[in-house]
Amino acid sequence: MLSFAPSILALALLSATPPAVPAQASRASTPAPAAQTPLAPPSATGWATVLRTYVTRDGGFRYAALHENAEHRALLDAYVRAVGDADPSRWSRDEQLAFYLDAYNALTVHAVVTRWPIESVMNVPGFFDRLEHRVAGRAMTLNHLENEILRARFSDPRIHFAVNCASA
Repeated sequence: MLSFAPSILALALLSATPPAVPAQASRASTPAPAAQTPLAPPSATGWATVLRTYVTRDGGFRYAALHENAEHRALLDAYVRAVGDADPSRWSRDEQLAFYLDAYNALTVHAVVTRWPIESVMNVPGFFDRLEHRVAGRAMTLNHLENEILRARFSDPRIHFAVNCASA
């Protein structure tokens, strides 16, 4: 069974926190949902539900169970779409870091679940360096997201413990 590294606690602490939504100036206007507003970080509520439901006590992840649950797969799919549509350029550094960490981990889980069943991500040619995902309007691989965005822009050694590569 594929499992998360024991650092899942760090992942949970660093990610899946819904952003604060500013108060509206007028009750007459109807605000667009946060997931459809690329100027605000996408809501991570669905992603948090997936993590709460499928991360095991020992740090594993129940990929098969998520694959079988259409409702929760739809939550993950919606979050992945929001990651692709997001525009983090105007967010704070902390919001950007949380967004890119969540994006990396959600995209990894999504890539496993959409290819389920697989024994190992290492059996999927190009899983990290050729398979492209849409992040903030750009196509990129997981390696690019980890090394050229997370590590290069944020230079925080804790990033190593917050990204999940779906390894056993």
